[in-house]
Amino acid sequence: MADAVRIAILGEFDPKSPTLPFIDQSMQHAAHKLNIGLESQWVPTPSLLESGTLKRLESFDGIWAAPGSRRHAEGN
Repeated sequence: MADAVRIAILGEFDPKSPTLPFIDQSMQHAAHKLNIGLESQWVPTPSLLESGTLKRLESFDGIWAAPGSRRHAEGN
């Protein structure tokens, strides 16, 4: 197996969400099919405004924007 691919998932993870937990699972499924390792990490949307965030995101191989996670986290 190749070195692990690192993916940042932008959004507010909520284990109670009907869809958000499946993002990690679907990426793991794809990585397994491609025979590659995968490390994913949720990055809260508000942290994008913090200093050093660009440098932090540069450490990832890719970025996934979680659809609607911000709205779900706010209870709308």
